[in-house]
Amino acid sequence: MDTTGTGRSTVTAADWRLSDEVPERVAASCLYDSAGWLRAWEDIGIEKRSRHAYVHTDPEHPDGASVLPLYAVHECPFWDGYERQVDLVGRFGNPVIFAGSPYSMYGKRGHVPAALVRGAHATAMEWIASGPAELLVVPNLTEEGVADWLETAGPPVGRILLERTYSCDLDLDAGFDQHMFRVTNKIRRDVQRRLRRADERGLTIRMVEGPEAHALVPAAYPLTVDTSDKNDWPALFDEDALHGMLRVPGAMMVAAEVDGRLVGAFFAFRRGSGG
Repeated sequence: MDTTGTGRSTVTAADWRLSDEVPERVAASCLYDSAGWLRAWEDIGIEKRSRHAYVHTDPEHPDGASVLPLYAVHECPFWDGYERQVDLVGRFGNPVIFAGSPYSMYGKRGHVPAALVRGAHATAMEWIASGPAELLVVPNLTEEGVADWLETAGPPVGRILLERTYSCDLDLDAGFDQHMFRVTNKIRRDVQRRLRRADERGLTIRMVEGPEAHALVPAAYPLTVDTSDKNDWPALFDEDALHGMLRVPGAMMVAAEVDGRLVGAFFAFRRGSGG
């Protein structure tokens, strides 16, 4: 494959480019390949990265560039947790190259353009040939994304199904009650029972953002650590990482409180807000 250097930050090939900066306009397929998330993630240090780059298509396309980030990671709590879970700590080398962070685990990435697969695979193989990394990991793919990688890059050394992410497309115009009729009677009755109990006990749900959301991070952080401890995993977040996610454009926190005490916190992102 012929590539051409065009300066310090960009390498071009026939149908993909490699840059150390996120293109100005991005055609995002999900939150985790949006410009807002990618730029914010550079400043979130929960993963220790020795290098990163962005494989992308033509930034002059009317819809913007499709982007796939590459990270050479020498410390990642999520990956560390997976290694512990299968008793293979350190067996995959250090650093590990990821085509998309393991932290991009929620949301449907779906189709991966062939140009991005070619660019990410070629770049990762170059990094491996010239440095200490031994493995390229492509995490959090849907079945469609797996098919794209297989068609363009060929079969991998191995495939692992670690867990499944639940997703559901909601009709915002229909409302929650209408959505409940899409689930089974057993689930609907259980949800209704839990909602009644929550109301009886004074549970309130608020959507907060900006300084108010940042102020709740010290109370939200112990909840994330508690979940990790129960599953014998390393702490997946620190307070700086939680603050960093709240700096993503369109970010907000769903705060569940009882008597003014935070009992649940969920990080959410507006769709179509430019984030």
